[in-house]
Amino acid sequence: MQISLHAAAGTFLIIWGLATQGHAQSAPPDIMQDMNDLRAALKIEVGPQVARTSASLTDTALAQARDLLNRTHLWPDTAQVVLVVDRAERVQRLWVTVGGGELGKLIALGSVRVSTGRPGRTEHFRTPVGIFLNDGQIYGYRAQGTKNEFGVRGNGNKGMRVWDFGWQTTEDWRRKGALAVVRLEMHATDPDLLEGRLGRSDSEGCIRIPSRFNTFLDHHGLIDRDLDSQIHDGQNARGLQALLGANHVPDPLSGDRVVVIDSSQKDAQLSDPELARKMQDDFARFLAQTQNPNPNPNPNSTPAPAPAPAPAPAPAEPATEDTTSL
Repeated sequence: MQISLHAAAGTFLIIWGLATQGHAQSAPPDIMQDMNDLRAALKIEVGPQVARTSASLTDTALAQARDLLNRTHLWPDTAQVVLVVDRAERVQRLWVTVGGGELGKLIALGSVRVSTGRPGRTEHFRTPVGIFLNDGQIYGYRAQGTKNEFGVRGNGNKGMRVWDFGWQTTEDWRRKGALAVVRLEMHATDPDLLEGRLGRSDSEGCIRIPSRFNTFLDHHGLIDRDLDSQIHDGQNARGLQALLGANHVPDPLSGDRVVVIDSSQKDAQLSDPELARKMQDDFARFLAQTQNPNPNPNPNSTPAPAPAPAPAPAPAEPATEDTTSL
């Protein structure tokens, strides 16, 4: 499939925040050096299509993300990478930022175009809003590069990383005021069919990122801080080493969190993972009861209403790919 130069440039577009240059001056010298090194690596490894964006767009997203981190008491204790995603329809960006510790604000190093959830179609929901930790409770997996029934490699080429943030709640567009349960993942997408569409809401609810950016995040372990701390654990070392691979070189500023905000809906309800798990468990029990009804039901009992269905679960094993993921 031929992609226009305009689309190709959009795929790996790196946006540099004008206002962040002054902010970085307050960082300690050692952190400044680490940030400069990471900024340079981002520019070289993700691609040459570099452009500037308005200072207001970057400042709005980062200020909202910082406020959310403070309100939820999840501002990092030490300076580290924090990925910030704005799911607003007219934004669809992911910023690589550094914040925490002595830094009083998030400092943007650059950003890429992404695609978040596009509601209105079957099993398509808005990407959940909140702070999502890659804390080692779920390892994620690597794409197999296989195609789904539509001929789409939903998670990108073979070997692309898939970060799994578990069950989350989000708005259910089918019923006003209702919640839906989605499996939130961040992954690459089909490089031929879908990567040129990055920059618009397009997914089932996951965060789609460019393949070169996927490789960059993976190689530098930018949100693998907690996984790297567990890699010497005898019980988990083998599985983690297999997941992270031989080319994994953790960056000094590696972190563990992704912040998803919506600059067009600042009062958007935050995801509740505990509620999501309960809803998912309730639905699983309902399905089990439906498939295995009580042979001696009480004729006077009233059947419980069916809970709202949730999207199909993501794969439980790292080696298995959810090829329906778009």
